[in-house]
Amino acid sequence: MTMAVNAARPRTAPLANAATITWRNLLGYLQVPQAVFFSSLQPVMFVLLFRYVFGGAFARALPAGASYAGYMMPGIFVIALAFGATGTAIGLAEDLHTGLIERFAPCRWRAPPSWPAAPEPTCAATSSCSSS
Repeated sequence: MTMAVNAARPRTAPLANAATITWRNLLGYLQVPQAVFFSSLQPVMFVLLFRYVFGGAFARALPAGASYAGYMMPGIFVIALAFGATGTAIGLAEDLHTGLIERFAPCRWRAPPSWPAAPEPTCAATSSCSSS
């Protein structure tokens, strides 16, 4: 019975599943435009804050001739990536809670040819085999 259901169901690639989830999240941004605004505005606010408000205090701690902006911008990029990853983690947790990820669970994932195939279970390894 399982084989007939799986044979009738078209197989999709993992990239197609990722594209589906990405498209779903982008449509979610249309419902909450504030999220796009604040995720775009936050790095700009951090640059302005750390460059012009705190810049004078931090620049004094650097060696002579060192540029504060050279240290600040990589830090701002890391902060922006961390906040973006947090948003992604929240979205993934929400998808797990609502059951979206479970929809992709029945899909059979085929290993690339370079991966070794898993050995087939034997009767000694499984408890469902019986010699009757």
